[in-house]
Amino acid sequence: MANTGLSIPMVNGATIHLLPGFRFRPTDDELVIKYLYPRAFHVPLPCAIITDVDIHHHNPWDIVPVAEREKGKHFFTRKEVKYPGSRRSNRVAGNGFWRAAGSEVPIYYKPEGAANDMLVGMRRTLVFHYGKSRSAERTEWAMHEFQLAGAGLLPHPMMRHATSNGSEPPCGCLEATIAKKSDGLSATLRAKRDSAPLMRIMVEPDSSWVICCIYKKRQRAPPVVIPPVIGDVGEAIIPHAIGDAREGQLHFIDFLGQPARNDPSSPHSCTIDPSSLEEGSDESAGDGEDKDGDGMNEAN
Repeated sequence: MANTGLSIPMVNGATIHLLPGFRFRPTDDELVIKYLYPRAFHVPLPCAIITDVDIHHHNPWDIVPVAEREKGKHFFTRKEVKYPGSRRSNRVAGNGFWRAAGSEVPIYYKPEGAANDMLVGMRRTLVFHYGKSRSAERTEWAMHEFQLAGAGLLPHPMMRHATSNGSEPPCGCLEATIAKKSDGLSATLRAKRDSAPLMRIMVEPDSSWVICCIYKKRQRAPPVVIPPVIGDVGEAIIPHAIGDAREGQLHFIDFLGQPARNDPSSPHSCTIDPSSLEEGSDESAGDGEDKDGDGMNEAN
């Protein structure tokens, strides 16, 4: 099926259709300031390009489309604690769990006209492990988790109804429902609350909200195997322990015809077949004697 572009649903019910080639690639500070920060205050976003998903109930490959696995898919989700009173996050998800990899990275934002950057969030990288904790298998799925920090956790003045205590979302949100719609009293309470005057109050952000960018890491390319002999040019030998050049001497083909060093301790020494050199070449110039007897000239 041909790629027809990207469709983004808007809060007013309309849909924006973008041409093929458009991608959602915000920077870290844009994710925190333009998306996570309003979400923490229950402010409606202009579009639903980042959807709400409880990642604790899913394996990563079940919620990330194939076309977005390389670059990553963004989700809004809430952090869960392991048990009441704990500060540790619950990382169980689907048939496995997420494990932190590395340390947190600070995210800074410089407001227009400000002299210095402000700390507004933190980014943590996690890797998905499939199975139980002791026998879990590390997978190629990873996640960047963005959360508010520093100035991003400061209270912000907002217009709320006088009956609100600052912790409730604005009217119209799903969380603002007092009771079931069939309850006549709840409808009366909602009408009374909605008719209350608006007041400017200080509201603290809901720090449980985070943005997760889940992606599949690229597989490492297989090692390149160089044949030991290519025609009559020379010899190329790669030791098995290529990770440490000191464990074996590396011989490379000299395609440029440069004089080769005869230092056995050098990992860049090479072997040249004298019979392949022309009689008038630089390698055969001089007195014609082989000083070391191994067919290699001493480099200048």
